[in-house]
Amino acid sequence: LPVTPNPQTTEIRGLKVWRSLEEIDRPVDMVDVFRPSDELYGIAEQAIAISARVLWAQIGVYDDRAATLAEDAGLKVVMDRCPKIELFRPFWKPRLDLELNLPEKPGSLFTQPAGS
Repeated sequence: LPVTPNPQTTEIRGLKVWRSLEEIDRPVDMVDVFRPSDELYGIAEQAIAISARVLWAQIGVYDDRAATLAEDAGLKVVMDRCPKIELFRPFWKPRLDLELNLPEKPGSLFTQPAGS
């Protein structure tokens, strides 16, 4: 489900565009962030508010405070990675339970919530 703060965009590839995560009227498993790093903390707050299971920040998007906030709320956190790239790696097994066992990448962050 595409989310953009741009009021001019009402549709992306035939899908309705939402203005914020909190406007979405259905469950969201993963929030994939294509916004600047300085916006990530607010997006993490929204992801927590809608009970998302994963906060995924794209390549170049990273914020320690947002990661800690989301992780402490029980979300799995991936930063500075692209899901499209990771999904095509041979070790990846896409599953609904979202066991994101990614290899280390310098400068990136991958966390599991406490107790996982």
